[in-house]
Amino acid sequence: METTVDFEKRDLFVERVHQLISMMQKWVTYTGLYTIVSNIIVEETIPGKYTIEMLEINDKDGKLVAKVIPVGAYVIAAEGRVDIKGYLGKESVVFLKYGGPSIVSKVNGEVDRVSSLYDGITAEGWFWIEDKRMRRAYPFDEKIFLELITRVSDYEFR
Repeated sequence: METTVDFEKRDLFVERVHQLISMMQKWVTYTGLYTIVSNIIVEETIPGKYTIEMLEINDKDGKLVAKVIPVGAYVIAAEGRVDIKGYLGKESVVFLKYGGPSIVSKVNGEVDRVSSLYDGITAEGWFWIEDKRMRRAYPFDEKIFLELITRVSDYEFR
């Protein structure tokens, strides 16, 4: 049974994705690429089906370079995930709260230790996890976005 909290989390994710896509559109303004925003349906166990924006990034000839596709609000260890996909692969960007996800160790029912999964999550926002084993998470910004576009598509920015 869906609750108000389920819809609030979904609505917050939809708003965060809208803001992220708006930033991405600004970041490609002077790159020779252009963007197309459209809607897709995402289906999660909770809260079910909902409509959300996605972004296509194309070159000047209209060839698809990459897509930015929301995965969902209900993902493990994050408050939402968006994938950047190109013909070479995909990279994921996640929304993390301050401090990021952590593991709590208990001894005899008492908290013994709290270990953060990633270092440096000093604010909430979108992050790119470079290497989960090395615990490297980077705030998602224009530089990382353009690097990820190149990674997934081999598109070279001039």
